[in-house]
Amino acid sequence: MTGSGAHSHATSASSATDPISIFLLDDHEVVRQGVHDLLDAEPDLTVVGEAGTAEQALIRIPALRPGSRSWTYGSRTATG
Repeated sequence: MTGSGAHSHATSASSATDPISIFLLDDHEVVRQGVHDLLDAEPDLTVVGEAGTAEQALIRIPALRPGSRSWTYGSRTATG
């Protein structure tokens, strides 16, 4: 992780009443937990899963089908 805090987001449309489902990927557990806690405070957002490596994310994301994915640039195990 570069420490820059840069994140990339890809979102899809959802209805006004459904919360946006989010999957988090970062190789630092404390960062994932912090972002998870911040997002949990928002009523229109739901974290449906998280992973510490790209390999874990590639396994988990298809089953969870989140509306948004967030990952940290500079992760040691993931690229673009």
